[in-house]
Amino acid sequence: MTEIYFDQVRYSEEVLQIAYRDGSLESNKLIATVYGYRFNKDGCWFITSLQNNTNLIDFDVVKTKAARYLLDRNCGGFADAMLFKGNIEIGKELPQDDEIVELIRDLCDEIKAMHNVRCEIIVDIKSMEREIVRENNEVAREIKRVVEIELGLLKLHDITSQIVASNYTAIIPWTREHVVKTIDLIFRETIDKLTKYSRAHLLKPYQYGKANIILGSQAAAALIHEISHLLSADYYQYNQRLIGNTIASRDFNLYDSPHDYDSPTIKFFDDECVSTKKRTLIEDGIVRDLHHTRNTAAIHGSEPGSAYGLFQRPTPFHTTLVLKPGDWKEAEVISETKSGFYVDGVAIATLEKGYIRMIPEDSFIIENGELSEAIKIREVKIPLVNLRTINAVSRTVRTRVSREKEWIVAEKAPYIRLEAFIT
Repeated sequence: MTEIYFDQVRYSEEVLQIAYRDGSLESNKLIATVYGYRFNKDGCWFITSLQNNTNLIDFDVVKTKAARYLLDRNCGGFADAMLFKGNIEIGKELPQDDEIVELIRDLCDEIKAMHNVRCEIIVDIKSMEREIVRENNEVAREIKRVVEIELGLLKLHDITSQIVASNYTAIIPWTREHVVKTIDLIFRETIDKLTKYSRAHLLKPYQYGKANIILGSQAAAALIHEISHLLSADYYQYNQRLIGNTIASRDFNLYDSPHDYDSPTIKFFDDECVSTKKRTLIEDGIVRDLHHTRNTAAIHGSEPGSAYGLFQRPTPFHTTLVLKPGDWKEAEVISETKSGFYVDGVAIATLEKGYIRMIPEDSFIIENGELSEAIKIREVKIPLVNLRTINAVSRTVRTRVSREKEWIVAEKAPYIRLEAFIT
């Protein structure tokens, strides 16, 4: 039986970007709207769009083109789903332009006066509207306000080298005060990073190799972000073969939480208009489900609700990925580790064949249950089989926000301890 679906999509974005770059100020505004039609036949999409023009190509013309392009095409099916209907507004009070300008200028002037550090702060104040109108005229509409904060500090370490510390986050502006406090907090965290990097020594060659590693919340969040790629139903290297297999220790429980009010990625319907809900991905170390679109859900016999992409073929990924906390105190995880390394900030993390690779920003040697000297680790390699060596999970989680392509995604993670390889 042929399955056919079509809808009309509108996406509007108003962005004010305020940037303070080492004494120079920039204030730029973008207002844009994109309109589109989307057709799906048996899992195959035909999508067309046009920016800033309400007179989109005649619907009948588009429908005829879609029918011609999708003729005799079958991409595996299109799963039934609970579709969202209604209006959602996320975020309330946006700060005033002048308030942000004064704040970031004062912060940069403060660090420059104290440490002669070059400073750059970029604040994007966004208001976004996403609307999907289905064939039966049911409408799903979301208005969402987000503030993104990006910060970079640069200090000359000596004549031949320089130290760079950076930070990024995004928040829902529930109150004006929340935005101001977050910018100040991110600034203080970045200064702390710069101080730690200034004191770090190079890792000695004899310290290379297999070791006990404690991943702080930020590093553990980067780790589960890469595991999330593994759990995407369109990651063809592993795909459905993972379901039912044990890939981590029993302490490892991972789920997607799209209705998390503390996260900037809160979402009540995905880009296929499917109502979102909590999705258990890994339970007691066993893979239970993957991220799915309506197409991949039809192929694998699961449920959709993880789709990203309004104007391109939707792909599955997480919103707010949560690693369930354990029973350990953070200090206890360190004190119960006789020797090893502590890693928190991560510059780069990638999923590669058979392992996850990280380039740390913030690392310490652990000796006799205490953090000793700060060191520079070139890279950490965690074979996927080593997820089974996880033997400590702390009880406190913290949020990491990052970008996946053009989408904001978030992860919440505690401290974890496992075996890895360092160089």
